[in-house]
Amino acid sequence: MDGKMGLVIQAVMREAKSRAGSAGRLLGKMEPDTRRSDSAISAYINGDSIPPADVFLEAARVTKVHVDEHLYGVSLAAEFERMKTELEELKRWREGGGSPKPR
Repeated sequence: MDGKMGLVIQAVMREAKSRAGSAGRLLGKMEPDTRRSDSAISAYINGDSIPPADVFLEAARVTKVHVDEHLYGVSLAAEFERMKTELEELKRWREGGGSPKPR
């Protein structure tokens, strides 16, 4: 695998295997139509092969690996929650409920 996307795919697959405990356990969590052999999973993790998109996304889904963290360096879901909290604080401030917390 070459390039940034190859490194992202490899990192996500490595984290998925780590969270599952082993390639076999990862496969056991995945939907039957997305399962591959242990050796295929190892090839994806080692960067020797690129997984099909459905296999890649299923591995991330069942192990709760956030692909966005690997792509952008931050969880978009966490960033959304941070912004939502900040907006709520500003709304309270605007309505006269005190001053907003400094960032």
